[in-house]
Amino acid sequence: MRRFEAKYTDVQRHAVIRAMVDEGWSAPKTICMAAAGELPGVDGAFEIPLGTVYWLARRERHRREAEAQAIRCATQPLEVQLEQIVQRLLNILLIETQRLLSQAERGETDFEQLRWLIRCDRELRKTVSVVTDYKGLSELDHLTGKLASAVSTR
Repeated sequence: MRRFEAKYTDVQRHAVIRAMVDEGWSAPKTICMAAAGELPGVDGAFEIPLGTVYWLARRERHRREAEAQAIRCATQPLEVQLEQIVQRLLNILLIETQRLLSQAERGETDFEQLRWLIRCDRELRKTVSVVTDYKGLSELDHLTGKLASAVSTR
């Protein structure tokens, strides 16, 4: 089995990223400039699909966003970091509770996932009581009540 061979050089990828993300060019303009050999920093023309250009730009934006988030997180007090983590966990619990509720209403209860949800809910509530009160807990309580009744009727 052959190893992966990159279609584009690092210089070509960086030039596409620079054009899309830093310079604000459109993807079609970036493709045309690459095909004409006029992309700054690249010697020669090359063909690159529209989807690849969008993918490279999106991946770079996500990388930069994650890097900026890590820097912001490192400079914030621990209390703020803990609150952000608790809020993310609460959002995950809300999504999972809604998913399990829709499954339970269809009669497809996954008891292992339900057990996981109950355990995470209990642990989150221990943490939240230490930190502060979150508005999302009332929504979680409401969904958990609906889930309990949906599971008990099956």
